[in-house]
Amino acid sequence: MKITILVILTSLFTTGHLIAQRPIEHFFLNVDRHRIQEKSFLDSDIISGAQLKYTWPELEPEKGIYNFDLIQSGLEILEANGKNLFIQVQDVTFDTTIINVPKYILEDPIYHGGVEIQIGRIIDGTEYAIDGLVARRWDKEVARRFHHLLTALGEKSDGEIASIDLPETSICFGTVDMHPMGFSNASYRDAVKENMRVMKEAFPTSKVIQYANFMPGDQFPVGEASCLESI
Repeated sequence: MKITILVILTSLFTTGHLIAQRPIEHFFLNVDRHRIQEKSFLDSDIISGAQLKYTWPELEPEKGIYNFDLIQSGLEILEANGKNLFIQVQDVTFDTTIINVPKYILEDPIYHGGVEIQIGRIIDGTEYAIDGLVARRWDKEVARRFHHLLTALGEKSDGEIASIDLPETSICFGTVDMHPMGFSNASYRDAVKENMRVMKEAFPTSKVIQYANFMPGDQFPVGEASCLESI
């Protein structure tokens, strides 16, 4: 399956000013969704649209109950001004005080806790740092719920939004003996590929994008066993 990778641009749009000179397919505004109403953005003829981030719990506040109003309101504003909407569905954080999975995923034991703490090795190799929380993407029960979300979102928004993006593939859990239950490099690779398949099936018209930087277990330069190359 072909992966589309886009460069995220965040530094060109400063407070009230645009400093880019060349056309930009879209501008990444993260969760600052209110900024799509700023005059400098709307009046710019070098930016065709905005990429906005929406979290899983925002889109599925209760199990099987979906709320796409935030996406729809952003879409209406952008379309009225001749611009496109690119959305990113977020299930990972780099802050342990923020959890980007729905509450029911955390509470029902079938999901095995729902999220895992990311553990990154500090440069000297002797200590580990906490790098945030990530949904148990490789857990089939968690993945099933995420796939339901993508399918429901596709039924609502395919062809209306310019693209749907999933966040970067890189996650880290320290050494092998620190890996969470059910995780392996292979199971994670397979989960990423399945997300891509489901997303493309749900969005046959809109562009689908998986941000891919590196995969667990891969070393650089990329070797024969590269999980990143295999997706």
